[in-house]
Amino acid sequence: MTKCWRAPRLPWNHTVEPVIIPTPASLGLPKTSIVIPMNPISLATAPLRKPLTLVRAEGAPDLCRRLSALGIRRGAQVVLVHTTAGGGRVLQVAGSRIALDKTMLSRLFVEPMLTPEDLPEVAA
Repeated sequence: MTKCWRAPRLPWNHTVEPVIIPTPASLGLPKTSIVIPMNPISLATAPLRKPLTLVRAEGAPDLCRRLSALGIRRGAQVVLVHTTAGGGRVLQVAGSRIALDKTMLSRLFVEPMLTPEDLPEVAA
């Protein structure tokens, strides 16, 4: 199995500052989101209705090209909308909804995005 995208691995003691990025209005999220790099998780185990950032896809190059043509590419902001009867899930990306089966979901890796509402309040 070849890897189409490879996210850089950080050492365990590496500290990273949060990054504030603009969020597409099509996802229904605030105009900006705070992204803190984390360990990627598979889309098969990712939570529903939470903003996610795609970091890696594993599979044949032609499969990765097809996913890219559908808008499923590294850096894409996605939301898992709901599950299907066979274990698949419906993915919202770039204003479109795409149904993926369980094996395809296990090949796509994402990191959760934190919105300002998810962060604790800081006393001034």
